[in-house]
Amino acid sequence: MRDLDLGFASGGERLAGTLTLPDGDGPFPAVLLVPGSGPVDRDSDHRRLPLGVTRQLAEAFAAAGIASLRYDKRGVGASTGGFLAAGFRDNMDDAGAALAALRERPEIDSGRVALTGHSEGALIAANLAAHDPRWRRSCCWPAPPGAGRRRCAGRPRVSRRPCRPSSAPCCASPAPTWSPR
Repeated sequence: MRDLDLGFASGGERLAGTLTLPDGDGPFPAVLLVPGSGPVDRDSDHRRLPLGVTRQLAEAFAAAGIASLRYDKRGVGASTGGFLAAGFRDNMDDAGAALAALRERPEIDSGRVALTGHSEGALIAANLAAHDPRWRRSCCWPAPPGAGRRRCAGRPRVSRRPCRPSSAPCCASPAPTWSPR
C-alpha cells in the first residue's frame, strides 16, 4: 500500500487529499470516500474527536486491491477556504471535483470508480450518483454502525439483510458488477 498527496481545485479553493493505492500495478478500481458532516479532515478526524475512520477504510480497500481518495473539507487540514462559509452545494461541488480528480489519475481505472459516504457524505454520494447518468455504484452509510436500534425506536425496522437497490433508499444505483481483481 502507498499513499500519495493529491490536491484539486473546487470553487476557487484548493482541497488536499490522499490517494491510497494497493500494492501492484494499476490501473486499479477506486472509491471516493466522501467526508461526513462537521469540520473533519481526510481521515474523518475532528479536532476534538480523532476517529481515523476513512484512513482505516482506505487501508482496508487497499488490502482488497481497491484504490481510494479521501480529502480534507474546506478550511480543515491542508485545504484552503472556510468551513463555516461552505454550504451543502459547495460540499457537493467539492466531492464532484474530487471524483473528477480521481478519475483522471493514470493509476485508476476510470470505468470502475465508486462513491461511498457517511452522514452528510452519504447524502452527497447519493446526490452525485443520482445526477450523473454514467454513475453505476454508490454505497451510503446514513447512520453510525450499531446506532440503528437505539436511534430508530418507533421508526420502521431496519433490516440486517444486504442492501438491495430496489428496496433500499440508500442505494442510488444498481449493485456493482465488477470485482477488484
